[in-house]
Amino acid sequence: MRWIWPIFVMFVGVSLLQVSSRARAVADGIVYYELVEPHQVEVVTLQIQAASGVLGLGVMFWGVWLLWQWATDNTELFAVWARMLGPLASEYGRRVEIHPQEGVGFASMVDGVRTEVLVQPLNEGFVSVWVGAPGRQLLMLVPADTRGAMMDDSDWKLVGHRENWVLRAELPSVAKPLMNETALVVAIDDVFRHPWVQAIRHDYKGIEVLMRLMPPEDLTEMVRRSLMVCRHLRKVNG
Repeated sequence: MRWIWPIFVMFVGVSLLQVSSRARAVADGIVYYELVEPHQVEVVTLQIQAASGVLGLGVMFWGVWLLWQWATDNTELFAVWARMLGPLASEYGRRVEIHPQEGVGFASMVDGVRTEVLVQPLNEGFVSVWVGAPGRQLLMLVPADTRGAMMDDSDWKLVGHRENWVLRAELPSVAKPLMNETALVVAIDDVFRHPWVQAIRHDYKGIEVLMRLMPPEDLTEMVRRSLMVCRHLRKVNG
């Protein structure tokens, strides 16, 4: 039903352009009904052509714009994710916000620490959980099956690994004790046993858990688990 209005507007625009192309016939009709003098027919023809042509093009462009607006309206899609995220946002005393370009999410400030949750359901989509707790050292956690996960590179050295994930850091010797933090390891295990987690990064700005888009019904639980990992990282590396 939402397509009817822009299509109707475009139809009106086409009709006005048709009037412009047949301006002389319209002017002759006006003269026939003695609405203007016969010697004014040329002037009336030009006026009809100009007015209906400009108006027709304007209405056509308006119809195309309306069609594009409705074609790119993702309100219904975003509403599904907003409903799923709503209960968690309310626990933080916030409401879920919908932004047509950025996505769906909320942000809160608790004890001076900012937390942001963002869901972008368009295209390939992603879910991001960010907590503004700077780390003492740079850490990166990736799935164990990630290409090159077990290899050292110039920036991130291998620290240790579990069945589903690998810990990398700038200073492996400093980060090694984290593998013995039972609560942290259990929380990370719990997150990485799901296939959607792409990476967890703790740097000098904060902690980010980046995930692929999962089914809506799994969103809240995955965000909760991600926030649990962030809490533990904040304790041991904040």
